[in-house]
Amino acid sequence: MNDRSYPLSVFSTAYKDPTSFNETPSCQTTIFQYEKFHIEWAQQVAHLYNRDQGVVWIGSNATLVCNREGYELIPVKNREGIELTHRAQLVGPFEDGGIRDHATNWGECIRNKSIQTNSPVEKGAFATILAHMGNISYLTQTKVVYDPKTKKFINNPQADAYVKPPYHNGWEFPGI
Repeated sequence: MNDRSYPLSVFSTAYKDPTSFNETPSCQTTIFQYEKFHIEWAQQVAHLYNRDQGVVWIGSNATLVCNREGYELIPVKNREGIELTHRAQLVGPFEDGGIRDHATNWGECIRNKSIQTNSPVEKGAFATILAHMGNISYLTQTKVVYDPKTKKFINNPQADAYVKPPYHNGWEFPGI
């Protein structure tokens, strides 16, 4: 990963039903601002683009809709009505074997004490950091700017409080 992989800033807004016990909002929209483009990520609990659940990435040429049943790339049309990219759709698991093969690989790695996972930890960490940036922006109601070198947010102590929360009852994070 290089520093340019991270967005310049992230802002997220959401609605959470106050009567729900869920920590996750019912619907959320997050803007990832990059130098030459931005990504709008939208998530909601039900009926997103006529699907029960899923996520949507809205881009300048197309919208990508994903859930556990597959994905669909919906092209944007220009002023002349011409689609800016090709429509694509996959119904079914994203990969041969889907979650079953993924879980099997994970179990085999544990059993064999191997780090050769189908999904490297660096890839998962990067995706997780992006998701946390959106959620921390929502929780703090601020635009966040993350510095991957220091692993902290820039000029945002409220957001930094979510990076490493205070521990209780004398517990300390173990050193490596």
